[in-house]
Amino acid sequence: MMSALCRLTPTVDMWARLTVRRRPTTVSSRHMIKALLVGVISMTAVGTAPAQPRVQVTGLFSNMHYVRETGDVVGLEVLLVVGTGGGYVAVAQMAEGTPLTPTVVPVVVSGTEVAFELPLDRTLKFSGRVTRPALVGTLDGKSVTLRRGKSYWQCEQPER
Repeated sequence: MMSALCRLTPTVDMWARLTVRRRPTTVSSRHMIKALLVGVISMTAVGTAPAQPRVQVTGLFSNMHYVRETGDVVGLEVLLVVGTGGGYVAVAQMAEGTPLTPTVVPVVVSGTEVAFELPLDRTLKFSGRVTRPALVGTLDGKSVTLRRGKSYWQCEQPER
């Protein structure tokens, strides 16, 4: 009985005889070079153009701070948000000794470039660019850098 089972069990040699044998195909060196070039070019194209993550235009930007020697709060704080209809608005607060009441103004945005006007005792014009760490530009012709992050009002306030 054992020998009958052994005869019914296919062997590797039997499967090899059942497979169709093909002649090995040859690839010309010209075709091989073309295939290699296409592979190298496609890998290079993918490797040289990494996707740049977009800079988020919205956020809170501030250089407002407390000056201990004089007891003054100075600087500018700007919160850029999306407004009605998909446009942008800024909630801006200036401080020159004492903080002024925040003002809501429309913002012109083109990519990462932003511009707005603050109607104070005279109109101050801001134009600049949003980067990952800051809003950098000019306010009334003076260079200004507002770091992205928390509001001055979210930090621990000094006793006055």
